[in-house]
Amino acid sequence: MSPWIDRPRRVLRHTPLVGHALDCGYNEHWQSLLELIVGLFGSMLPIWVGTFVSFAKAGVFDWQHLHNAFSANVIGGELFIYAAAFLAPIYWIILHDPPGAGEFPSSLAHGVLTAIVMVFAALSFELQRSGQITDPTVIHKLAIWFFWVALLLIYLATLYHNHRLPGRLPEVIRQDQNQFLTEYRGHRP
Repeated sequence: MSPWIDRPRRVLRHTPLVGHALDCGYNEHWQSLLELIVGLFGSMLPIWVGTFVSFAKAGVFDWQHLHNAFSANVIGGELFIYAAAFLAPIYWIILHDPPGAGEFPSSLAHGVLTAIVMVFAALSFELQRSGQITDPTVIHKLAIWFFWVALLLIYLATLYHNHRLPGRLPEVIRQDQNQFLTEYRGHRP
């Protein structure tokens, strides 16, 4: 591999939070992303339904009105609540070691950053609700940032959890089956 690519890759691999993602395969990334999207869609169903109703009532169907309908449904600080709620499963993922699973990489970084985001999301939500932050654009942008950081953290936690589980992916299962069949055929009379 080229030194221009190899050196930054080695440095990135030792980064506490995201470094281990380079060791995960494409299928693990894809599976984790699908799990995140399904969970995100289901848990945020009240927001999606509210957005759809607001958008349909407007009678104008373009991206700007869709954006406005979504923003109107999360202007009350809901994204802070969702950010904190998305992060709660990370502690289970970090602290629970299923049988045969490897150690969770970067558990300290995940745990500390998760705690920081959860506390600041709760604090920001309360400051908004109490009226101490009056500029809605600042609080809305802050909520979006917290939400994206929460999604990144839960995605990485899901990815690392899936990576450490033994034989979870279909290719691993198929490889084990092929190995078993080869050994079985070798022992037949």
